[in-house]
Amino acid sequence: MDILILLNGNTAILIEDKTYTKDHSDQLIRYRKVVEKDYPNHLQLPIYYKSGSQSHYRSCKIAGYQPFLREGMIDIMNEGKSMGVRNHIFLDYLKRLEQIEAGYQSYRWLPIDAWTSLSWQGFYRLLQKELKNGGWGYVANARGGFQGFWWSKKPENVCYFQLEEKRLCIKIVERDKLQQRDSRLKASAHLLKQPSIEALSFQKPARSKNGQTMTVMVKSDYVQLNQDGILDVQATVEMLKEIEKHVDLSKK
Repeated sequence: MDILILLNGNTAILIEDKTYTKDHSDQLIRYRKVVEKDYPNHLQLPIYYKSGSQSHYRSCKIAGYQPFLREGMIDIMNEGKSMGVRNHIFLDYLKRLEQIEAGYQSYRWLPIDAWTSLSWQGFYRLLQKELKNGGWGYVANARGGFQGFWWSKKPENVCYFQLEEKRLCIKIVERDKLQQRDSRLKASAHLLKQPSIEALSFQKPARSKNGQTMTVMVKSDYVQLNQDGILDVQATVEMLKEIEKHVDLSKK
């Protein structure tokens, strides 16, 4: 584990420090078991400190860790700075955290062609809150990968929405290789019957190929910009809510 603090002979504070990676391989539970074995009479206070961001914190909460996020650390350190802390390491770390936060917020002021991976992640974090749904993360592919955001993955839906940065896709998952082409064609036919697909400017992808995850429809203009070429947050969120409302993804 990253940090273990033994306090007052009866408390063990476990701190897992993550930047742009996340917990894996049940590591958090294993750390707690080690501490329980070595210090059986200590109360455990596990903390999951995240200076970057991640889509959700379900696994660390299940393991009994309390998430402590970058925004909270910035608030605490700024309070220390206002009280007169002048240690160079302290101030350099605060500056670094504020730079990271600015990266996540940069979708608000950068032209979309200048967005970084952090810009897209910051935008997707906003969408999670506004849509009350979804997950996000890096998606690897042969073209170099992208930052993706997906939502409406429900048992009753055969398809789901996925943002591939500037592109909005309707996707389908079919693990049976023998059924992939048929499933893709059926999903496409079901969607094309809906007047909303044409009204919302969805199109079939230029090239279709079979796979476990397949793109059925594409919309390339979901991002709404203001007159300065900067993201219009409200208009873009309203556009996505309109799409979610009128496109039927359910099984037929």
